Amino acid sequence: MPQHFDALIIGSGAAGGVCARMLRAAGLTVAMAESGPFGGACALRGCEPKKVLAETTHAVARVRDMATRAASEAIFPSTGPPWPPAKGIMSSASPPWPNTPTKKTA
Repeated sequence: MPQHFDALIIGSGAAGGVCARMLRAAGLTVAMAESGPFGGACALRGCEPKKVLAETTHAVARVRDMATRAASEAIFPSTGPPWPPAKGIMSSASPPWPNTPTKKTA
């Protein structure tokens, strides 16, 4: 049985979700099409893993800032960014990127 929608959103990423909510708020019916996992590449493979690295860097900066304010370097020893553990966390936060190009559809 065919259905009628006022709008078709292509892609379930952040922008698609915003568009769908705005259209629904305006009283329109909306359908969403997604060829990959729901949520889009940004949430699943791009922005979220980047945020893990950014938060690690911010934490190191905060520790360094506290060290400059501490009475003794012994309280807060100098530390560098823990890149290998951060990379491991980032890798575990998202599925691996496919090695093959995705199939384009018309």
